[in-house]
Amino acid sequence: MNWLSSPVCCVLDFNKLMGEHGGACTNADAMKEMKKIAKALQLNVSEAYLKTVYQKSFGVGWSFFKGKVGVWREYFNDEHKVAVKEEIGDLLIQLGYEKDLDW
Repeated sequence: MNWLSSPVCCVLDFNKLMGEHGGACTNADAMKEMKKIAKALQLNVSEAYLKTVYQKSFGVGWSFFKGKVGVWREYFNDEHKVAVKEEIGDLLIQLGYEKDLDW
């Protein structure tokens, strides 16, 4: 998982990108993630532009089922949880989505 610290990798936190709409972070947190995207793409754009893109992109549209943090709990049964923990549990911890495998 060396790619996490690679200078050519831009790791984003989807919860933060959802901002207040997702219920876990602030819109200021979302703007920090938007700035990371712009920096990674070497875009010289204003904060106002990033805010417009953020407002039009996150939490709206067909690609967002509910746009809330933790909704997966309503759909994952114990079998699903075991499978996810086995396959990507460590990655979820490294990315900061979970503290440990006790979920």
